Amino acid sequence: LEQRTDVDVIRPLGSTNRLRADCIGATRDDPAVIALYVNGQLVARAEDNVGFPRFDGVGVHTWSEEGGTEAFYDNVVVRELR
Repeated sequence: LEQRTDVDVIRPLGSTNRLRADCIGATRDDPAVIALYVNGQLVARAEDNVGFPRFDGVGVHTWSEEGGTEAFYDNVVVRELR
């Protein structure tokens, strides 16, 4: 897992943050990859050499160490990348 420690790309409470998750299935030559973006900036990326050949969907989980996190999703798009 590669993870950024400078999360200044996350906008403050009351602002809109855009989340994107790219899930790329494994091939014979390449591992499965999940890459997470916040407001267009890569914040985490993981590879799995055993991997799955395809992803049927992805879930997004949000949390806060202080608690009380609310997330509203609008314009959710799931599409197959080729």
